[in-house]
Amino acid sequence: MAVTELNEKLVLQNLREKWWKPPAGVDCDKHKKTEREKMQLGLSNMGGIFILLVPGVVISFLFAVMEFMLEKKNRRNLMLQGPV
Repeated sequence: MAVTELNEKLVLQNLREKWWKPPAGVDCDKHKKTEREKMQLGLSNMGGIFILLVPGVVISFLFAVMEFMLEKKNRRNLMLQGPV
């Protein structure tokens, strides 16, 4: 009911013109990209991948070092114990 009243009083039409139509003298077409620019993958488009990739590589490297050190410690303990 309220939406119909606002539509009849042209309130919705005035809001639509206020918020969606560009003001006079503003050229929105000058900011549009060409098809070639849309398809190019630049650093700004690929930045999110590196934000995830770099910490993942660092964490996996730390796990590899930790695993190597634990394995080395286990082998040393087995050698010190001698044959069972």
